[in-house]
Amino acid sequence: MFIPQNILKILYIKKRVLYNLYIMKKLLLVSFAASVFCSLFADIEAGTYENMNVSDTKFASPAGSATWVFDNTVFENPISLEWQADSADSEYLVKYGATSATFTKFLISRDGANSSTVFEMQGTSDKRAVLSENTFSDSSWNMAIESSKNYNSNSTNELRLWGYSDFSVSHFKIASDAGYNSGNAGVVISGAGNTFTSEYNCYINTTAANADSTNRLYFNISGEEGAKSVANFKKDFNVRAAGSGLTEINMQGNAEMTVDGTFAFGSDNTISTGKAVFTISGQNNALITTKTGGNYFLLASDAKGGDITFKIAGKNNTLSVANTTAWIGSAKTGNANVVFEIEGSGHSINFGGNLNFRAQNGNSVKLGFVADESGLSTLNAGGLTLFDGILSIDMENFAGDESGVYEATLISANNNWSGLASSLISSSDNASEKVNVIMGDNGVSWNLSYSDGDLVFVYNYTPEIPEPSTCAAVFGALLLAFAAYRRRK
Repeated sequence: MFIPQNILKILYIKKRVLYNLYIMKKLLLVSFAASVFCSLFADIEAGTYENMNVSDTKFASPAGSATWVFDNTVFENPISLEWQADSADSEYLVKYGATSATFTKFLISRDGANSSTVFEMQGTSDKRAVLSENTFSDSSWNMAIESSKNYNSNSTNELRLWGYSDFSVSHFKIASDAGYNSGNAGVVISGAGNTFTSEYNCYINTTAANADSTNRLYFNISGEEGAKSVANFKKDFNVRAAGSGLTEINMQGNAEMTVDGTFAFGSDNTISTGKAVFTISGQNNALITTKTGGNYFLLASDAKGGDITFKIAGKNNTLSVANTTAWIGSAKTGNANVVFEIEGSGHSINFGGNLNFRAQNGNSVKLGFVADESGLSTLNAGGLTLFDGILSIDMENFAGDESGVYEATLISANNNWSGLASSLISSSDNASEKVNVIMGDNGVSWNLSYSDGDLVFVYNYTPEIPEPSTCAAVFGALLLAFAAYRRRK
């Protein structure tokens, strides 16, 4: 059949138009898919996101200093924060308030010589600030705060919970891998009613002894009266003492920390020249361990060097250790200096199981009691089964009353440990080499005795004599009171 040439041209043009329309449709679909993908996985740039929905997922890493502000923000997807080592001396600040989100990664390891990176959470009593790992797993290590891999750095990487904030994670680490050598890294929890939860294990500091003296790692927690801040470690709590820097845990008032696994502080077999310090200060703190049986309270148990200190100070603080064997001091060959010190009166200190103080193979251990103006606290234990350290008693701050005699039970154990106590029984006239007593200016004499599991300390002192003017004032007040009484009669 004959088809005119002009008809063929029209059919050809129509075919080309249809093909071009098909290609354009494909390109539009691809462009739309790319747009959707980018919107789901775009960077969260620095800026203010108040009362907004955010679909972006990953925090940007700007070249210079930057601030992110979130308040009443809705994150439509889990977020990812991965700020790796970049050597830039810039400041990153995230202010995260009254917002709830989940995360897939939370890694802060910026290491500029003077860089500062702070993620700050602060909610309100009406609407809390909440950030949680999106999936809890024993194999998940998605949260870490690191110090610098350089030496002599002044960098700071920090997570802050500053009131009505909740942070939850699977495993928790602060500079626990090899290669982090200097700078500051840690967590600061302060203000009313915060919670910090590690569902599995916690590691602070590395097993490698290469960190320099500028390395400072820390976990500080405090709350407010009637609104404590709480940290829950549902498995092991491991704080190492490697390197030559400072690793510290500070409970600073109205704070509660619970460890459901092994509590191990300053317990690693790396030679160290640094310091690891656990301090309970302020008022109304409570450190509680719950795991029973075995050896689950370890203070410097494998240390080979450095200074490891556990100190209870302030007022009305609690240390409650479950029925487990507790070891204070190292059995490794080394020169570690270990101190367990109780400062002040009114504390509740209880070890449910056997308690051991060991100073072996060149290491030292000291059990110290330091009086406040009212006196001393008692250390209670299910049993005292080893004591080969030094007992120190400091009465310089003790005020006393008009009696001139103060008596306190220093150690109360439920077993018969008279054999161990025999090396401690002494007096100011015949002091044991294992006992060091520092008397105050009013001190006269002291005596240590043992009876039925109790080590009892008696301190004799000269009562403070009132000034003559004070006596005259008191006498005058009594005369006036007597005169008034006579008039009424």
